[in-house]
Amino acid sequence: MKFLGRHTTRRVTLWAGAALLATIGLMAALLSIPISLQAASGLSALTGLLLVWGAVVYARRPVDRRLAALADGIRSYEENDYSIRVTTNTRDDVHELAALFNRLGDALRSGKHRVHQRELLLDTILQSAPMGVLLLTPDGRVTYANRAAWGLFGGGARLEGRQLQEFAHNLAPRLRAALLSGTDGVVRLPAVDEEHPEETIKVARRVVHLGDQPQTLVIVERITADVLRQEIQVWKKVIRLMTHELNNSLAPVSSLLHSARVVSSRPESAEKVQELLERVGQRVQTLAEFLDGYARFARLPAPVVRAVEWAPFIDGLRSLMPFQLDRSLPSLPGHFDSAQLEQALINLLKNASESGSAPGEIFVRVETEPAGSTLVSVLDRGCGMDEETRQLAIQPFYTRKPGGSGLGLALSREILEAHGGRLLLEPRAGGGTAAVCVLPPELSA
Repeated sequence: MKFLGRHTTRRVTLWAGAALLATIGLMAALLSIPISLQAASGLSALTGLLLVWGAVVYARRPVDRRLAALADGIRSYEENDYSIRVTTNTRDDVHELAALFNRLGDALRSGKHRVHQRELLLDTILQSAPMGVLLLTPDGRVTYANRAAWGLFGGGARLEGRQLQEFAHNLAPRLRAALLSGTDGVVRLPAVDEEHPEETIKVARRVVHLGDQPQTLVIVERITADVLRQEIQVWKKVIRLMTHELNNSLAPVSSLLHSARVVSSRPESAEKVQELLERVGQRVQTLAEFLDGYARFARLPAPVVRAVEWAPFIDGLRSLMPFQLDRSLPSLPGHFDSAQLEQALINLLKNASESGSAPGEIFVRVETEPAGSTLVSVLDRGCGMDEETRQLAIQPFYTRKPGGSGLGLALSREILEAHGGRLLLEPRAGGGTAAVCVLPPELSA
């Protein structure tokens, strides 16, 4: 009976002994009356068995009650209720088990409290954050949104439980396209009036796992002030670059003109004067080309969007810059300013050819997404870019090329953003870079 436990064994032994004594007494009493020995023995044995069984049941009753209480407590743990405690008794064989159960409950209750406090702290931080934060299920339903997101998308109303598509249609087209695109991006919203000036908004997305459920974390941040500070730094850099270039061009021009005046006083040096004037013309031409690049960037007109068939457009582009066509072209026409998109793609193809890629490894791909956006990609097998370089490369005046102006990719980005699209620079599988021009559904369908 060791399996019953020390205290329970003692109780069973005592009660079984008492039952045995009662059985012996009963048998003695039966023998004192006229009854056969067999009948007395049988009746005494049956009575003894019943008494022993009752003694065992009675002796185990406290343990059974405690085990039932432990079972109820474990079921409550399954429902995240850690408030139940089981009373302990040092004279009970399940004393240690009950004490362990209570300690486990205390630890779980303390852990739940700490998690709850951290959740409250995180929620307080997110609710006071200036950027909008959304948590979306795979089907686009909002499971969490902070107050900034309520103001951005819901007019101050709660967004939990609503579909992203449901409130996205009330947003500006560019912001709506960025939210529904499934990728990161920066959107410039034009000014509406004096109270609603031009805004720049950054949209970032990350996939997180809550339990076994993947969800998408969307962070929408107003970065207008940061962009303005960057633009001021850019203008300062422009002024320094132009001052440097002008000084580098005007100083030799002045020197050459002085030499020409000196040489012109000698009739026999007419040929030398002509050579000096040609060199002056070259320097002036170089300076004019430099300034023209900045002028084109600053005077980009609004795009004139028309329906454009892809086949003749791609053929015309291939006559200007060599490349291979990857995949067949869409049958439906695109809607864009053909001259501006051609200029953007020429800049991207020029970058691809200067990246170290073999000419036969430069491809152009045109594809239409199910959502309606059109992607025009320039693919190369060049040296590629790291993440930081890809972020900086589309900024004006950033370049790693000797003598480069840093305006090619920036001009392409401006053209696409003027169309309501965007320019993405992504690493290409197998090496190289993919420059992706995204035309939004409103213009590409």
